[in-house]
Amino acid sequence: MYLRGFLCRVKMIPVLFRGAKISPYRPPENVESRIQSLASKCLPNINNLEEPYRFPDRQSKVRVLKACMQEFNHTIPSNVLHEIEDLNSLKDYFHQEVEPEDKLAAMAEENAKQSNLPPNLVLQVEPIRFDPNDKSFFPKTAFPGRSTVMSGIEESKKYPSRRVSKDRRLRIDPEDNV
Repeated sequence: MYLRGFLCRVKMIPVLFRGAKISPYRPPENVESRIQSLASKCLPNINNLEEPYRFPDRQSKVRVLKACMQEFNHTIPSNVLHEIEDLNSLKDYFHQEVEPEDKLAAMAEENAKQSNLPPNLVLQVEPIRFDPNDKSFFPKTAFPGRSTVMSGIEESKKYPSRRVSKDRRLRIDPEDNV
C-alpha cells in the first residue's frame, strides 16, 4: 500500500513542479546494480542487499542519497525526500523517467543525441543577454538609454542588471524620483 502511493507521487513529479525547471532524466539500464554498489560503499555494515534495507539513521540515508544523486546526475526534490525510507523506494525513484515541461529543451536534448538537424539550424535554449563589455557579438544595445533590471531570483543570478547613468537616460524612470 505504501509503495503504491509512493510510486504515484513519483510519477506526479513533473506535475508538482510545473513552475520549477526540472532537468530531464532517463534511467540507465543498470540502476539497481549501481544503487547496490553505492549502498555497499556508503553503508559498510550492510550484509544482504537482497532483503529490504531501511536506513538506520539520517546520516547513512544522506550519504546514500548524495552518492546516488551524484552518480545519476538527478536530484531528489524535498517533497519526495522524506518518503524515501529504504533502498527499494530509492530504486523506484531512480527507475522513474522524468520528462521536462519545456518542450524546446526536450527537443534540443533529443536532437543533440541524434544530430538530425541541418548544419545551419541551431536550437538555442538559453538566451544571449546583451553585455556592453563584450564587443564580439552585439556592438549596440537594442534599448539605448534604458536600464535592464532583472527582477526574478533565478534570472538575476544568471544575468546581471545593467543601469544606465542618469545623463544617458532617455526617459524618467521611477528610480529617478527617489
